[in-house]
Amino acid sequence: MKLKKFDLSSSLFLVFIPGILLAADLPGEKTPAIIPENAKLEHLFTRGAAIKGGLTEGPAVAPDGSIFFSDIPMNKDGGAGMILRYNPRTGKTATFKTDSGKSNGLMFDAAGQLVGCQGADYGKRRLVSWNIRTGEEVELAGKFTGKRFNAPNDLVIDRSGRIYFTDPRYVGHESRDLKNRAVYRVDGDGTVREITREVRKPNGIALSPDEKTLYVADHDNGTDRIDPSLPPPKQGEMKLYAFSLDDKGLATGGRKTLIDFGSEIGIDGVTTDSRGNLYLALRSATRPGILILSPAGKELGHIPTRNAPGLAAEAEALPSNCVFGRGYQADTLYVTIDTSLYRIRLNTLGYHLPTSRQRELLSVLRKEFVSITPGEGRYPATFAMGRKGGPVSETPARTVKMSGSFKVARYEVPQNLWEAVMGFNPSRWKGERNSVEVLDLSESDRFCECATGLMRSAGLIAPEERIRLPSEAEWEYFARAGTGTLYSFGDNAGKLGDYGWFHGNAAGNDPPVGVKKPNPWGLYDIHGYLWEWCSDPAHPDYKRAPADSRTWSSGGTRGRGVLRGGSWKDDAPRLSSSYRRLAPTTLRDDAVGLRCVLGR
Repeated sequence: MKLKKFDLSSSLFLVFIPGILLAADLPGEKTPAIIPENAKLEHLFTRGAAIKGGLTEGPAVAPDGSIFFSDIPMNKDGGAGMILRYNPRTGKTATFKTDSGKSNGLMFDAAGQLVGCQGADYGKRRLVSWNIRTGEEVELAGKFTGKRFNAPNDLVIDRSGRIYFTDPRYVGHESRDLKNRAVYRVDGDGTVREITREVRKPNGIALSPDEKTLYVADHDNGTDRIDPSLPPPKQGEMKLYAFSLDDKGLATGGRKTLIDFGSEIGIDGVTTDSRGNLYLALRSATRPGILILSPAGKELGHIPTRNAPGLAAEAEALPSNCVFGRGYQADTLYVTIDTSLYRIRLNTLGYHLPTSRQRELLSVLRKEFVSITPGEGRYPATFAMGRKGGPVSETPARTVKMSGSFKVARYEVPQNLWEAVMGFNPSRWKGERNSVEVLDLSESDRFCECATGLMRSAGLIAPEERIRLPSEAEWEYFARAGTGTLYSFGDNAGKLGDYGWFHGNAAGNDPPVGVKKPNPWGLYDIHGYLWEWCSDPAHPDYKRAPADSRTWSSGGTRGRGVLRGGSWKDDAPRLSSSYRRLAPTTLRDDAVGLRCVLGR
């Protein structure tokens, strides 16, 4: 493939939009370009040790959002390499392992163990895992048919816990035991399977989100060892292959060449986003950077790494690998370049398999949804929204036709679920099953986006379903629960203490969810406890409001959103089913949380 000259104007998006929508969420609408306008690489770390040669490699994101990456010296005096840990919350980088066995590619499994490839050239030539709390190292695979691997390079783990890894040889004084270079898989019982040897020098590796396609980079530089007496290496294949996988996770039907770099130097590491797009660490001398491809091989963007804004003084500015962050950093791509670590924020979310903890808590969330089908049973097809004679913001009272079925969470999002998905807990009043608080609107949207991706990958929801915030109309509909009274239990504010936490009975936001009585549809903490964000922008009243229950997205006051339900800080009038609080979307308070809806 002839590489095109980089065109800034065609590859960058004009505006960054907080609250990214997944591609499947808005059929028929144009998906924003992946690279925002003015986006630039941010320098995070550069090796300070006086080691000649080498590079950073294999970034992996831990369940808490920390970035682990390899530092590989290319000479004997540099030692056997290190694994470093960057903390996005503090901006600090610390050493995790001082002797990594020449670790290269890294990835975390569902149990939170760090899995890594150890290479040659005074490395251990095997696949291992580390306990990141104790540092304990365990060998997962060291041989195939009784022979030592060449130099395990990069890996990817599927939802069954099987580990695919590449085994080339680029450098090293050690003799080779295996005649072939290949892609292997280690299963849960320790069995090592050869997946393919149809790649001359397999390097970066990735799986499509549906796990039906295995991507493998062929990066054949023509040499296996460091030896100045040998003639210059003769470059071989520089391609990206796609292998179809069957239900057993085995390659079938041969390979498909997704991109051919010809005489250009090709790619090293590979990762994917939630849409299945590919992010390739392109080590081209003429166009180094992160090349973004669609699953079909169409170029979607390019992030240059040479002479780019924010780039430190690097020798070559050649990227080696990349990975997306988790949770609140799910739109942040971390990139290893030469001896440094960088990041850049994009208009997409990364793809990650849920950890065991995430799967457990998201399964609980899925079971706690209440299914609502307007027009059937106790769920009316229409309802009276607002309050005649009430505050201006609640008028004019109007009849709303519900737009379709949906599911609503029985409880506000608890802190243990939030922390598992997002990697941190912003709450002032701590407690695992307490409602999470101190959330602005964009953070609430981001939780919904991340939960959607994780639940889809875990098979907990259908591909067309998504977790989201309710519209205002949906919120009032399920808050009223078929009633036309001030509260879902009637007009008597004296009964509020049975149903919610408010100024009259709460000293702080410190109870677990679901302590009080539910409303008639089985929803807890509707009246009080925490204000809940809705998806609509703030409108001063219901004039010109749509007749259905969809988000009222047109018009509204810029930078302001809608909160519903009242909180533990508020008096009875603010806890009614119709009360609206119009607030800045940036409001972060210990009386503000969220409740999720599952819909389309």
